[in-house]
Amino acid sequence: MRQRILTPSRYPVLRIPVFSGGASGELYAMEKDPNYGINYRTPLAIATKKDTSGQKKLESAGVRVIVHPRPEGMKFRDWSAELVYVINLNLPEGYINDVLLLLTGCDMLVKGQEFREAIGNRVINVHPAPLYILTHTETGEVVDVHGMDPAMVRQRYPLATRTTPGYKRRYTGWGEDIMPMIMKERHAGASTVHIATEETDAGPCITYREKEREERHLENPSLFQSELKTHGDGPAIAVATKMILEGLEIDKETQTLFWRNAPLPYEGLEIPQQFNSDLTEYLHNEIWNKSSA
Repeated sequence: MRQRILTPSRYPVLRIPVFSGGASGELYAMEKDPNYGINYRTPLAIATKKDTSGQKKLESAGVRVIVHPRPEGMKFRDWSAELVYVINLNLPEGYINDVLLLLTGCDMLVKGQEFREAIGNRVINVHPAPLYILTHTETGEVVDVHGMDPAMVRQRYPLATRTTPGYKRRYTGWGEDIMPMIMKERHAGASTVHIATEETDAGPCITYREKEREERHLENPSLFQSELKTHGDGPAIAVATKMILEGLEIDKETQTLFWRNAPLPYEGLEIPQQFNSDLTEYLHNEIWNKSSA
């Protein structure tokens, strides 16, 4: 059964970032996304760490930032339940139903039934890696499923479970941990926006934007990750948000995403890397016309 990710009851929709660092995707939206302030806005942000650069920049842009770190030893599901309480407390009654959460650097934090009942699938995460590369947990086989239908991927490459070997996404987890491996194994990295689920970096992909690596990045993977945030995160998030607001659907049973009645490929909609970082013109033209074809 398919249903929209978000069915707004009012506009603009509230997109609330939950971030741990620079909040680059949200800042990009305010500066360059033509839909910001019309179809969605950001009145509130949640910082999972104190005194980050993102907090200072968002506050200077007029966004109220609430610092809500997870206490040491607190279970993720309990922290997630607190997050719902904090959002409800700081928005008018009923507005949480029109909230789209944007996670940057904290996908693994949002867990638990209470959180899911309140937010559902209305939570997206931006991940600093391509998620269409799979690896077998027992044999180590690596496969590229770029361009494949998600249903075909599930059929050919059954997922590993806690008790059964199988396939899993190769580049998951914290960016600083996986970036050195990506630099050695891939000619390009990617910013990928996906639906956040109970399992870290495992949800269906909406958009992605790749960036070619250069020789200088091999010895400095953190530099590549920093440049990727500027090049990829903002555009990938902007297009994903637009798709959600304009009817992106999910099959709850198979976790397949549908855009304009067609399933998205496993990796999501590609945002060509040859474009510069200003989406103002081609968000409405180049990409949108291609996705409408």
